[in-house]
Amino acid sequence: MSLNPKDVEWYIKDGGRELGVFSYHEVAQMILKKELSSESLAWSEGMNKWHPMVEIQAFSNFFLTHSTNTIQQDAFNRESFQVFTKGKMQWYLNWWFIIIMLLWLPFVGVILLIIRLQKSKKIR
Repeated sequence: MSLNPKDVEWYIKDGGRELGVFSYHEVAQMILKKELSSESLAWSEGMNKWHPMVEIQAFSNFFLTHSTNTIQQDAFNRESFQVFTKGKMQWYLNWWFIIIMLLWLPFVGVILLIIRLQKSKKIR
């Protein structure tokens, strides 16, 4: 049985000293803050030895060599959003809101135009 890396505790070593036990999200945050390097070591239940962070699939994406930090930050933001919404991506609610507004606004405009025309006929 394979354990989900986001559900296990991670033991972290950096520079020869043990930093402690952290959740996946805490480790990801530490990587993004550059508190951990690709050479920092990690171990969790089911692993037979300590491994450099860059060799662990769950964390290797955070160490992409890129000129900006946007890919790493985007990956963490997406992950945080999924935790916040308990895994339910609710992007479709935004689209429904936009569609309803686009259909509703012209209708309101026509109603207001009719009211204005009726008022102008009563004045004359």
